Amino acid sequence: MRSMKHRTGNLLGRLLCAVLLCCGLMAGSALADSLTFNNIYATVNVPSTYVVLTKNNLSQHPEAMERLATTVEMTEDDWAARGVMAQAWTENYDVCIEFTAVQDEQALQYFNIATQSSEVRKAYRTAHKDGTLYGAAGYTYEDSAWKKGKAYGTMLYLTYRYAADGETWSGYQYRTIRNGYTITVDYKVLDRERKKADATAL
Repeated sequence: MRSMKHRTGNLLGRLLCAVLLCCGLMAGSALADSLTFNNIYATVNVPSTYVVLTKNNLSQHPEAMERLATTVEMTEDDWAARGVMAQAWTENYDVCIEFTAVQDEQALQYFNIATQSSEVRKAYRTAHKDGTLYGAAGYTYEDSAWKKGKAYGTMLYLTYRYAADGETWSGYQYRTIRNGYTITVDYKVLDRERKKADATAL
């Protein structure tokens, strides 16, 4: 079971901007599904080439439940435990873009990471790379760097591999702490190695 637990173009970057602007920004062309995340005051649109799963439509996607070897109830429990707001899957299910927002220890401590000192941001970035954060959960971060853009503000860009509980995958993440939430857009590459196209999709 995957507990997650084509054409990408610059999709993740556009989705990320939409989520983190928290002001209802629409995300480009060829749009199909409009997702509203009330807890972080955000709206994002996802192209029709993706299979979009939300808390409200899981029962409408039996083919996805079968492909992922799970059930609606199991997915609901998994998402609630991990703070998952939605997932967008490629048609062949080899990439999952997952949106999460959690009020974890770091979110309560920093509230808005962009307003913290450079020393604090460095310590937060380093804690990913050295395994202090998320290492026990199975994540190995190969690279980490702060990025700043006019559209999405200050974001930590991460390259990682995951291995735990018999599951393995690799991917890329954008992460920030804003308004008391740790917000992550996670580009997961499943059942194959990452390709150059995956990295440029960000």
